[in-house]
Amino acid sequence: HNILIFGLQGGFYQKQLDFTNLEWGNQYNPYLGFDPTKDPGETLILPTSTNADFNFGMTWFLNNDKNYSVKKFSAYSGVALYHINRPDESLISNYESKLPLMIKYHGGFEYHINHRFNISPSVLFLLQNENQQFNFGTYLTYDAYERHGNGLVHHLNLIGGAWYRLDDSFIVMFGLENPYYTLGFSYDLNSTQIR
Repeated sequence: HNILIFGLQGGFYQKQLDFTNLEWGNQYNPYLGFDPTKDPGETLILPTSTNADFNFGMTWFLNNDKNYSVKKFSAYSGVALYHINRPDESLISNYESKLPLMIKYHGGFEYHINHRFNISPSVLFLLQNENQQFNFGTYLTYDAYERHGNGLVHHLNLIGGAWYRLDDSFIVMFGLENPYYTLGFSYDLNSTQIR
């Protein structure tokens, strides 16, 4: 069966300048150097900026309960929009600095190879102004279940995966999962030099 989920997120945040740690050109004295007692003469700077920020997202699931006796795979696809109200973060009077809209897409599927193994390719794409990020990869899950004499089955999934962040880094991940929690470890290996 198909499931479509919608979400809306909202919040408030505040940015603030600490003027006690700022030094201005007008406070420079040619004989003494910086003089903190001189008035900087800056009247256009606002001490705080308070904004509301709203985000929206939706995700579609196919075979969300992972009933692999009916279908051999499950899938998901979703999109999220961040800063849909474009809050103005400017700390300068009569000047706008609107937070740009960010778009995220994520999708993937899980294929049930057999009663022990599942493979799960996935993608993530982010776009904000001219900046973009594209991740793709997969992970493999091994179900190391045990059957007990009373008929109960204890599931413990061993997970390993690898992704590539385009033009940036490789990502490896290892984890353990049971019906109550998931414990994972991931590490990014840079493929480019930091300049």
